[in-house]
Amino acid sequence: MALSALQREIDADQASALLETLPAQARVEWALENLPGSFVLSSSFGIQSAVLLHLATRIVPDLPVQGKCMKNRSTTGFVALYQ
Repeated sequence: MALSALQREIDADQASALLETLPAQARVEWALENLPGSFVLSSSFGIQSAVLLHLATRIVPDLPVQGKCMKNRSTTGFVALYQ
């Protein structure tokens, strides 16, 4: 699904139409392949967050994770529990 530099000009309506047809994993893969910059996953480490943590780190195992848990103490690297 790699795109050339010219194709990277993303039209929001086209992207939305495509993404609404894709399953969750394909949406995450699309975002990682098509959006500029580097990525960090923000998480509250709650029940719903566990699903996204698991999904995203299966695609990019070394994806940085930043969040708050355990009485609001900041933590990083806590994602190993979800893999």
